[in-house]
Amino acid sequence: GQHLLGVHIEGHQCGLLLGAVSVYGAADKSQEAEAFLARVRERSDIRAQGNPPFLLRARLRLLNVPNGPVEGSYEEIRDLRGRWRRAIAVPDLKFRVMEVGDGRRIHRASSTTYQPYFEYRMRQLLSLGYGPRIPKSEDVTKIAKRTVRGRPATCFHSKKKGTKREVCVDSESGLLVSEREHSGDAKWTFEYLNYAPVGTKSYPRLMRQREQKKVFVEIEITELRTGAEPVASVFTPPAPAVDWPDCEKPFPPEALKAPHPRYTRGVRRFRGRGAVMTYVVVGIDGRAYHVTPIRSDAFSLTKATLDTISHRWRFRPAMCQGEAVPASIFIETAFYLF
Repeated sequence: GQHLLGVHIEGHQCGLLLGAVSVYGAADKSQEAEAFLARVRERSDIRAQGNPPFLLRARLRLLNVPNGPVEGSYEEIRDLRGRWRRAIAVPDLKFRVMEVGDGRRIHRASSTTYQPYFEYRMRQLLSLGYGPRIPKSEDVTKIAKRTVRGRPATCFHSKKKGTKREVCVDSESGLLVSEREHSGDAKWTFEYLNYAPVGTKSYPRLMRQREQKKVFVEIEITELRTGAEPVASVFTPPAPAVDWPDCEKPFPPEALKAPHPRYTRGVRRFRGRGAVMTYVVVGIDGRAYHVTPIRSDAFSLTKATLDTISHRWRFRPAMCQGEAVPASIFIETAFYLF
């Protein structure tokens, strides 16, 4: 039988689509949405330069995982100069990471070589000040009013080939309440609840990320307060540690070698159409690490995809200030067998 393979790569960390982009002719709506969402980001950006120093502690919960739920902790300290320290610990998974940064470089010491998928999702939730955004590769197709959790909200809808996005903001408070993304059959939702003031900003005390409507990550803020400037020793880089430049928007990785998965006997037995979505960390050497299946239509397709991406794909790594940096991306592989 013949086969065809369709692949698209999406750099969620960078907010860019690396494949073809469909244009819907809605530049005016996109400009309106970006101006509106910039104000939303400013309302919750407790990490903006010049904001008061703060201490944030949170309880982490991983649900809908094998042997779950699993609990962990998060701590973040930031000073007036923009220096910061973040630490995550999930004892049941034997995972610990500490990062220290100053806006120029990030120093990371971790029990794993590359960022696990659950850590990526936790950071997405906690980095509220950097979102929400409509990627420039997408055009806003509709701005609508609807009710979210019993309150009026303004919702922005955008799409590109194969992906739909919705960002909803509370109409009265101007604070983000939810983000939804559909890519093929995969569905992700981010929820932000129970906002409370932090100086002149507001920050949610409860955040959830759902996959296929089931809660995967839940973060409950247990302490968030502004206070005196932390002592300088708090920001001493951990040892040993790896380091790289700090960029909010690094230039995304590019696939240089992306061969088709090998069509094993198991794949050929799966007659018809299927897709596999994987989470991939592209290292500074351009190799794929920690290739993790997010959604799959069949085990045989999953194995063929993971083996090929892990061992045969090569990338031009993400770049920041002319230096290679690690980046997290999603790759969706579609199989058509006939």
